[in-house]
This record gives sequence, C-alpha cells and structure tokens, in this order.
Amino acid sequence: MKQTAILIVEDENIVAKDIGVLVVRQGYQVADIVSTGEDAVRVAEEKKPDLVLMDIMLKGHMDGIEAAERIREQIGIPVVYLTAFADEKTLERAKVTEAFGYLLKPFEERELHITIEMALYKHQMERRLKEHEQWLETTLTSIGDAVIATDRDGLVAFMNPKAERLTGWTHAEAVGAPLAQVLRKSDDGAALLSRDGRQIPIEETVAPVGGRTMPGMGSVVVFRDISDRRAAETALLESEERYRLFFEEDLTGDYIASVDGRILECNTAFATIFGFPSPEVARGFNILALYPDPAARDRFFTHLRTRRKLEYYEKEMVRRDGVTVHVVENAIGVLDARGELVRYKGYMFDDTERKRLEEQLRQAQKMESIGTLASGIAHDFNNILNNVLGFAYQLQRHSGDPERVSKYGQTIEKSATRGAELCMQLLSFARANKRERVPTALGAIIDEVIGLTSETIPRNIEIRREIDSALFPVFGDKGELYQVILNLVVNARDAIVELPNNPPGTISIRARNTRIGPEVNPFLVNSGEEQAVELKIGDTGVGIPSHIREKIFDPFFTTKQKGQGTGLGLSVVYNIIRNHRGVLTVDSEVGAGTTFTVYLPAAESKPVEQKPEHVAVSSVGGRETILVVDDEPSMLELAKDVLEEHGYSVHTACSGEEAVEKLRSMNGQISLVILDLMMKGMDGAQTFLEMRRIDPGIKAFFCTGYMPGTVLQSLPEPERGRILHKPFAPQGLLQMVRSTIGGGRM
Repeated sequence: MKQTAILIVEDENIVAKDIGVLVVRQGYQVADIVSTGEDAVRVAEEKKPDLVLMDIMLKGHMDGIEAAERIREQIGIPVVYLTAFADEKTLERAKVTEAFGYLLKPFEERELHITIEMALYKHQMERRLKEHEQWLETTLTSIGDAVIATDRDGLVAFMNPKAERLTGWTHAEAVGAPLAQVLRKSDDGAALLSRDGRQIPIEETVAPVGGRTMPGMGSVVVFRDISDRRAAETALLESEERYRLFFEEDLTGDYIASVDGRILECNTAFATIFGFPSPEVARGFNILALYPDPAARDRFFTHLRTRRKLEYYEKEMVRRDGVTVHVVENAIGVLDARGELVRYKGYMFDDTERKRLEEQLRQAQKMESIGTLASGIAHDFNNILNNVLGFAYQLQRHSGDPERVSKYGQTIEKSATRGAELCMQLLSFARANKRERVPTALGAIIDEVIGLTSETIPRNIEIRREIDSALFPVFGDKGELYQVILNLVVNARDAIVELPNNPPGTISIRARNTRIGPEVNPFLVNSGEEQAVELKIGDTGVGIPSHIREKIFDPFFTTKQKGQGTGLGLSVVYNIIRNHRGVLTVDSEVGAGTTFTVYLPAAESKPVEQKPEHVAVSSVGGRETILVVDDEPSMLELAKDVLEEHGYSVHTACSGEEAVEKLRSMNGQISLVILDLMMKGMDGAQTFLEMRRIDPGIKAFFCTGYMPGTVLQSLPEPERGRILHKPFAPQGLLQMVRSTIGGGRM
C-alpha cells in the first residue's frame, strides 16, 4: 500500500525537522521540507504530494496563504495551515483559500495525526463529489431531453444546452431567474412558449431534489419537444382513417383471420359475399366452415405457408346459408420469427356470376363440337347398325349351324358394345355435370379423343401420338380436359383442310413430364407444385396470321364462314386451362402450321380409376318374385326371358301407374322391382317413391340409358347407387338382381 506523502513548508529549520519526525512516526512519508512559498509551489508541482503542511508566516515575498492559494488552484492538493497567530485578519485571509485544517503552534502529536487524517478524508470526499458533479453535468449536457434545475427558492441553478435551444435562454441568462420566467407555458400547460415566440408542445416531469428525506432543496424539470411525435400521431390517425375508409368501402371482400380460421376483421363486402348481415356478425365466425371441400382448404393453407403470398387464387366456398360461391383471392400470410403462420389477410371478389356465364359458354361450345362431329359419329354408328342388322339376318338364315350362330352372336355383341361406348362418350361430353377435380390420366383422355375423332378426320391426315410412358396424372376434371383436347384436335383438322389442293397433313399430339422452374417459368404455372405435364397439339395447316393471333381466345371471335362456328371453342379452352391453374400458349406461322402448348400442374396422387364393381354371389339364379317395369316392350320381354330362365317368377308392367297397382294388388309378394328410370308419365323415381308409401321395405334398382341429374337427386340415397346402365349383358342384370336382394335362393 502506498504511503501518504506530505510536503512540509516551515521557515524555522528546527520546527520543520520536529514536524518531519512526528509525520514519519505516524506512518506517513515526508515528500520534502521547504522554507519559502515559492519553493512550496514548485515542489508541489514536481512531486505531487498527498497533503501540504503549510506555515502561514514565511520569509520571502510569498507567504503561506498565497502559496496555499496557488497550490489549490493549480494542482488541487489539500493544505493544512500551521500558525502561531490566530488573529481575525489572518483567519479571514485563510478562509478564502478553503484550507482543509488549522493547527495552532505548539500542537500535540495526536492533534497533528487527527488533523492530517481529517484533511485527507475531506479531500477524498470532495474529489469524489467533484467527479460525480462533473459526470452529472456531462450527462445532463449531452442527453436529448431538456433539463432545468432550481434551488430551494425556485430560481434556475442549471440549464443544459437542449433546454437553452427550446426556451431561447442561455445558461448564463437563466441562472438566478425564476423558473416560471424561463419555462413559460401555454394556458393548458401542454406547450412551451419560447423566448423567440415559438409554441412548442412538450412533455415534462418534475422531481424534487432531496426526495422525501430532504425536501425543499429545489427541483429538477425534465422536458422534451414532442412536435415530431404529435405530427406522427396525427399522420397515423389520418392514415388509419384513410385505411379504415378504404377497408370498409372497398368493393372486394377484405378480411383478417387467425391461423385457426377465426375472422378477426372484415369489411362489408366480405359480409355480403358470404351472407352475413354485417361485418360485426361475421367477426369471430370461423372461415374454415365456409370451405365445402376439406382437401381444397388444406391445399390453400399449404400453398400459403410455403409461398406466403397467393395471387388470383380461385376456390369454391359456401355462403353462410350453404349456397356455393366462387371467389378469386389474393392472400398474404403473416409468419412469426420461427416461420410459422400465425394469421393471414385476404382480398377476394365474388366470381360466381362469371363462372356461371363461363359454364353456359362451355356448354354451348360442347353442342357446337358435337355438331362438328355429327357426320363422323353418324358414319361410325351406321357401321355398328349395319353389323347388327346384317349378322341378325345371317343368324336367321343359319340358325341350324351352331358354329355360325356363335360367331354371328359374338359379332353382334361386339358391335352393340361399341355402340354403347360411343353413346356413353357423347352423353358424358354433352352433359352439364358439376366439375370433379381428381387426379386424372391425361394419356387415357387423349386416346379417347383420338378414338372418337378418327372417323371425322380425312384419310389424308395422319395423327401422331407421342406420350410419356410414365406420364404424371393431372389434378382436374376429366370432362373439361376431354373438351380441351377435342377442341384443339378439331381445330387442327380444320386448319389442314383449309389448305389449297387438299395436301396430306399431320396432327401431332405429344405429352411429357416437365418441371416448374428449370423448364417452365413458375410465373406461368401458378399452382405451387414442382411437377407439370406439357401437352402439345400441333398441325401442318394454314397457320394463324399475326394480326389476329391475339384475338383467338376472345369469345365469339372466329375466322370461319357464317354457320360453321360460333367462335366459342378457344375461349372455352383458355378458361378451362386457367381454371386448372395451367397456361395455354400458341406458336404459329402462316403456311407452316400452329402448335398449342398446355402446361398443367401434376397431381401428387395416382389417377382415379373407375373400376366396375364385381359382386361375388354363389348363384345368379333364385326363386323370388320380381316386378319388371319398362315402357319398351322388347326390354320387358328380354328381362322376363332372362330372369325366368334362372328360376325367378316375373311380372311386368309397361308404365309406372300399372306397376303401382300391381304392387298394391299382390300384397307383399314382390321381392324386387326393376324400374326403367326414364318413362312416359310417371318416371322410375316417382314410381319408386309411390311404391315405398305402399311397402316401405320394398327393394329396387333402376335401368337407364340416360340419367338426368334432377331425376337422380330425387331418389333416396341408397338407391342412387343401384343403377344398371343400358345396354347391359344378361349376366350384369342377374348379378344386380342378386346383389340388390342380398343373398342366395329363398
């Protein structure tokens, strides 16, 4: 530990040495002993002692008081006076130098020790206080807030630069002035009235100096200019008001929902779209309940989580009353720090009316396409009828030849089956069904279209088919995709037919797998999937001139002569592809041909296969009583013969009214009713419902060559699945009978 060094200033040598001995004996170190004031100042500057013991009366021009004054001002070392004089004048001079102690000669050793320790302690405390004051002053000077401190009389004692700038007063001008004069305020106290006339909104706090233990020592006022904050608050309020008006008056349905689907906020348009009487009623409702298809809902949220932002996302929802509504939505997901979706915002508009008109347009174009194919279909169907009639005649001529009978019968069966397939394709294509988006095999649809159009395409036109063996399924509606391919193939045929001199031509149909990103621009296929299917349908026809190429997708635009086309085909194709989240492009050159390219997002799962149901029964015969109802006598005869050959008791009726009367008259003897669905008068569905009133447990199934959706919807749920489509093989009829009755022989 460093010893305390003391400088002794005494002009009497013996006294100086005695003091030195006392100092050393008390454990201090003598830094030096000098006899004049000038030497005292010089040695103090050089050796920086911890304390100076200074005799007041010194020889020379500088006495002890003057030397102590210089040492205090220049070096800041504490001084203790040694004097044999204690007159009033000397003491008054000594007070000015702020000495740290006085010792009257002669003094005791103990008295010297106490005085030295008190002087050292006092100097240490004053130094700490000064350092703290300097730190506090620096802090108050540099902080961003304005600070004014007052004494116990309310007069300004301190003001930092920030307070000077706000009040317009300098520190020198303000010190000693009343606080109310420097810090003038408006009547409401919310603003500072600056010296230069400015009115500045402020926020202030006042704290008493000394706190609760030593009140009345003054106060500290801290205040800040809140002009920028007030301006920001005003701007924020104005912005919020503009946003509120925009949100509430926006024609699109705007909403904010939590990740669990709870609607946090919505506007009037949103409430209107979904049938809520007001936004207040809609708030708190779970939007997940407005999705009719859970799989479609999950796809939406999967895309939102992975991509965070969805644009022009089309989806089907339901109103609060259950009515279907089609919407197009822009959605933005809000993620937390971990990347988890916490809420999302949506902006949607009701697209139901456009969808309805689009569906009408699509159906009208279907009719046009069927008309275009009519000649080829008639040719194909006449071939089928020719086979049936011809080989029926041959059967009659060679009825005694079992080998020929079997051969002719098989040919008739194949022809009838081909005719049935052709009818089913036409009905499926023409029917205005509800769209069913499922994983679909595009290659199978291409083959169906080629099979259907083969008879309508001239023999000089070759169809080339190139399809990947492992082509991805696409997520879509089979009927709509069938319509797309059929339209493009028919257009390709017409483009080749238009060539002069009827040259040979080629229609190429190519389908392959591709990837979105490396091979296909992701902005084209806006689906969120990574895989896609590319379909190209090209021709070597006349080509499309550049000046009309941009119009070919417009509804009712056509280059064909009047009566040969409505101009709906490519417009419908474009809308179908867009609804499948795909893209359609065209590349054409006059005289060289045209290629339409379709990109469709691939489905993750395998295509849905429509497999026929096989009913395992121990025997197709039975002893039950069956009532067959059909308005076609030949159908009644066929069913009666087949069923009776297998042991059943069969009754027939040629109308619904007759069937109801027979059921009533036979009083519970009927085990099963076979009904033609489409009959004159009372149809099959109406007949069955009337029969159930008579016998609630009656079993039935239906035969039909055409099944309108309205008739099907009128049937009870179990019977909707019991449909046998005409034409049917006898084995199919027998299997349906046994599966409906539900067991073996009775």
